[in-house]
Amino acid sequence: MARAYLDHNATTPLRDCARIAMMNAMAINGNASSIHGEGRSARKLVEDARRTLADIFDVTTGQIIFTSGATEANNAILNIYRGQRILVGSTEHASVAACDVPHEFIPVDVHGIIRTDVLDEMLRAGTVGLVSIMYVNNETGVMQDIAAIADIVHKYGALLHVDCVQALGRITFTREAIKADFITLSAHKIGGPFGAGAIIMKAGMVMTPFITGGGQEKRMRAGTENIPAISGLGTACAEAVNEISEFQKLEIYRAHIEAALLENGYPVFGHGASRVSNTICFSYGKNDNAKDAQTLLMAFDLGGVALSSGSACSSGTVQDSRVLKAMGADPIHTRSALRLSMGYTTTKQDVDLFLKIWDKVRG
Repeated sequence: MARAYLDHNATTPLRDCARIAMMNAMAINGNASSIHGEGRSARKLVEDARRTLADIFDVTTGQIIFTSGATEANNAILNIYRGQRILVGSTEHASVAACDVPHEFIPVDVHGIIRTDVLDEMLRAGTVGLVSIMYVNNETGVMQDIAAIADIVHKYGALLHVDCVQALGRITFTREAIKADFITLSAHKIGGPFGAGAIIMKAGMVMTPFITGGGQEKRMRAGTENIPAISGLGTACAEAVNEISEFQKLEIYRAHIEAALLENGYPVFGHGASRVSNTICFSYGKNDNAKDAQTLLMAFDLGGVALSSGSACSSGTVQDSRVLKAMGADPIHTRSALRLSMGYTTTKQDVDLFLKIWDKVRG
């Protein structure tokens, strides 16, 4: 049976270039901290990946720390500012919103855009150490005006952390362009491997070590580097960024799907805001008898279409979306909300299959 994988925001299929880079890395028998030839060969792969990211984001290699992924990176940054006042967007990913570091939520409007007027008031009300706001929402694809937000944050002497996981490979940006003090990234959202991510810092930033016990990653993150994963991250990142113009053509598919949804009365969340080209968050909710998201996901899966319900970081559970609640969505809509997310493997046949199964499911 033909299948359509339309869950790229959860994870994107591994790119061939990343697979090859990882296989080559696994053939090297050396620890990147060793000074012998094998160790230097391993170190070269790590530093090649670091240099790739430095070129993409217009920073020096000294501003990059590799991690196991964005969840670790996000938690590490928030933990550095534990004990200080921290403001967090109310539609953030769970790795920020559910982090056990005390924080206050910044409200968003009905489109999921940060209420900058309220943010200004919250900053003015007392000293803030860190503000954390994601560039592109993982559920709706809504983009924030990060540079404008950064101006507000910096006006009050606070620092800005930006989760750029869903922006990488979707839109072009540098650290300086968005004025972020910290950027966090993940490999597997762009066709790289699981288990690799990065923190990119503003020059001159001083971070507290978040894993101790060794000198790796400038003594910020101890532990032997995952060389194959890091190599895969750098390779996938380079290809994804080079293909952004192709990625943005997915907007044609998105417009086609959304036209069918909207014409039939199905809400599309964030439709009135700027969004990346690959993401559609929509609802089947029309009345009190609307089907729940889990039932809908199963129906689509049986029809050969892989979708998700909001974030894919809830251990396989399907819950009402916290993001949509923050946007003030009707509970009827949140209970039956689904997310379709496309990527570099998406074809017209995938879109056609989705529309075919959607027509059957809506019955």
